[in-house]
Parts: sequence; C-alpha cells; structure tokens
Amino acid sequence: MPNPCGSQHKKRIGNKKRKPFDAHDTASYKAALAQELAERILEAPAELVDEQWGQVRDHPSRYFAGLLLAEAAASNHVVATLEKAPPPGPPPSPKTAGDGLPAVDLVDLMDNRYEQGIPLARMSLRISPAYSQALRRRAHREAESGMRRATDDLETRMHSPNVSEAYGRWRKFDWSYRWVHGVGTMQHPEGAEAWPEAKRINRVFDLFRKRKIFKDNVIATIKGVEGRITPRGAHVHQHNMFLMRRVDLKAWEQAWQECGGGFFRLYTVVPHVNDPDNEQTQDEALSELCKYITKTEDLLDPDPVTGEKVGWQVLVNLCTPARWPRMFEVLGTARKPSCDLESPQDPQGESILSPGRSPGFRFIHREYLTAAPLETPDVETWDEAQDGPEPSKWQYFGREVIPRPPRPPTWRKLMDILDLDKWLEVIAGRIERAQNWRLKQIKARCIGPIIDLDGRIREPRQPEARNEN
Repeated sequence: MPNPCGSQHKKRIGNKKRKPFDAHDTASYKAALAQELAERILEAPAELVDEQWGQVRDHPSRYFAGLLLAEAAASNHVVATLEKAPPPGPPPSPKTAGDGLPAVDLVDLMDNRYEQGIPLARMSLRISPAYSQALRRRAHREAESGMRRATDDLETRMHSPNVSEAYGRWRKFDWSYRWVHGVGTMQHPEGAEAWPEAKRINRVFDLFRKRKIFKDNVIATIKGVEGRITPRGAHVHQHNMFLMRRVDLKAWEQAWQECGGGFFRLYTVVPHVNDPDNEQTQDEALSELCKYITKTEDLLDPDPVTGEKVGWQVLVNLCTPARWPRMFEVLGTARKPSCDLESPQDPQGESILSPGRSPGFRFIHREYLTAAPLETPDVETWDEAQDGPEPSKWQYFGREVIPRPPRPPTWRKLMDILDLDKWLEVIAGRIERAQNWRLKQIKARCIGPIIDLDGRIREPRQPEARNEN
C-alpha cells in the first residue's frame, strides 16, 4: 500500500531541524518561534476598510501579532525545577521482600525532579506555540484515559458472567480485539485552506462511522485531526486509535474511499515493534494522534519544492475562526460517561450492556446541567410580586441556584469594539493576571527559584491588603 503521507513527507522529516532539549534553550526556542510568527503576520497591511460601514480600521493581523509578541516576551517564559506530580489513583501498596521486610523500590532511588521551561500566559491562537503545545498535552492525557477506560470495559464484559456470553451471541463475534493506529487521508485541491478541509474530513469520518464494516468491528475510537500547512495549501488528515477486530484491509480502505477519503493505513499497537511497516508502540501512536491541527514549528519551513514560505494571509486565516471544527474526539467505550452508574442496585452498570452509549438519565444532564447559563436580571428593579422570586432564590431539584456574574467579553469580541491601543491595554492587564496565577501554580511545586529568560527571579504577586482606616 502506498505511503499516505508521500515520499516528500519522509524527506521533509529527515531534513527537519533538531529541537533543543535543555529547558532554557527550549523556552528560548518557543519565544523565538512566536516572535518570528508575529513578524510574519506584521507583513500584512496596517489598515483595513470595513465594507459594511465604509470605515478604516486597524487590520486584524495587528491584534493577532500583539498576542504573539506578548507571548514571545522574555518575561513570559520561566525556567523552574519542579517535583513530579504523583500518578492519579490510590497510592501503590508497599512491596515486601521474601523475609517480610519492605523491598527497595528503584523508583524511590531516582531523582524525582526535572527542569522545565514554562510559558506563563498562553494565547488562544491556533499558531501560538504555547497554546498548540497545551492542546497536544491535553489531548494526550485524554487519549490515555480513553484507552484505559475502553480496555477496562472490554475486560469487564469479557469476564462478566452471563453478560459477555449473551452480548457475544447477539452481535455474533468473539472478543479478539486489539488497539490499532489508523491514518486516513483525502485528496485536497490546490491552495486549500485548513478550516474548510478540517470540516470536510470530519464529514468523511462521520459517514465512515455509519458503515457496516466499522460498526461491526470497532467498539472504541479516539480521533485526532492533523493539518500540515504549506504555501501550496493545507494537507489535512486523521489519526485514529481503534479498539477493533481484524478486518479485511482492502474492504476497510474501500469503505473509507466511498465516503470521500483517500488512503487508509493501519498499524497494530504492540509492546515491541518487530515490523516497522505494520506495527507501532503505544507511545509512537499517541504521539502521532495528538499532533493536532497546526504544528507551529512547520509554519516557518520553506516548501521543499519551490522554496516559498507560508505567507501572512495563511497565518491570518488560521487565526480568524473563533471556533474550529472538532479536532479531537473520544467515542465509543473510550468516552467518559456523563454520570457514574456504579451503585449497589446495579453493580454491572449500564455501560456493560450498552457499550459506547451514554448512560441513563442523560435527559437530566441535557436539560439542566448542560443548559445555557441563566441570564441574571437586575435585582434592584425586581418586582417579586409580579416577576416571581428573586434570582438568588431560584431552585431546581430542591437546590438553590446562585447566579454567577456575567463573564467579561473575550479578546475576539473586544477586537470589534475597541481600537488597537485600547485593546492592547485591556489585554496587557489580563496577561498580567494570568501570569500571576500561573506563578502561584508553579510556586506550589517548585524547588528553588523561578527565573525568566531575562535572568530575573519571579515571585507571584500577593494581593494588596485593604486599608480599613
């Protein structure tokens, strides 16, 4: 089967620059990357004519560049020595040697500290290096949790009396499931943009999930969409983790192509790789799965054929959408249940009988817990006799609802109503508060001083004491 990424992709990876591993060099690399991306965006015109109102306003690229320059500041990146957080779950039971004495654990003898370069404030831009890295780490954590849930659910159903046997007879297949890393591509027109192509490949995958070969063989899916941005257009493809049975590869790829896709490659996830063309370890598969839609370090690389670089128009198009299509999704038995059904009355849980479906009482969550936030009227002008009880007395399920204050407008909404100078002033105050909050988090796990790239020791700023006199 041809390589879905092409021979140019292999050549490109081979010529890719090696990233630094030192914590200080890594922080400097991220700051320089954000600085260079900001300079690339600043090549756009300074002003833009509003077609609706006929007014001249600051170009949106100036706002995006301001966020990247704030992220690239040396004071926004710190280097600290942290303690490793304990793994989730109950602590392991102490091991004992043959004579009953506690055994020596090699983990206790290792240094439980590591040095890390940390950006204090992350800007929610698709081309922001710090924000892109945060999305990858969050996706990696969710993918590991999803794989663990799906594996535990399969083991439970396999060893549950009467349930696994009846379920197997109903679906007419055995329990020979395995984790597989799938790479699905599709054809892209010349000069395609990432946002519409991401929507299109999501549509292809939604159609593919409804095919019989998918529904009969896959019980858990973790989907990640990756986009490689080049001057000739975006190349968007999917990485998926499937808990599935063995299938006919030709029939599988044919079903994907009938839904609008291109090539589809499957790699079996194994502890040790013996066949690199068909096998991968779990770490390798998760690394590919969680690359996400934009790899910021690739935005500055020249095209291997023409030598051109990505222009400011492409970068602005990546920053403009306020909400991207769903780039990471956990489905099937890997999905986190909306509520816990473990109870003495139902020890098996409904997820055993209905794998991959939301547990019961979902209507309660949909109606109350995931509803839009309540609009709080002005209590001072509230007429309780005419309008009912005050908002502070609103109740559902016998519980009081305390109305929350409205959230301040996002920086995207402020772009439409504030000039650039006033907008930068508001954003600077938000960045300062975000940095102080992040410093408090780092201080709780830090060993030694927190030093930024300017060489200054940073401490979280304490709130000013009120003067009662």
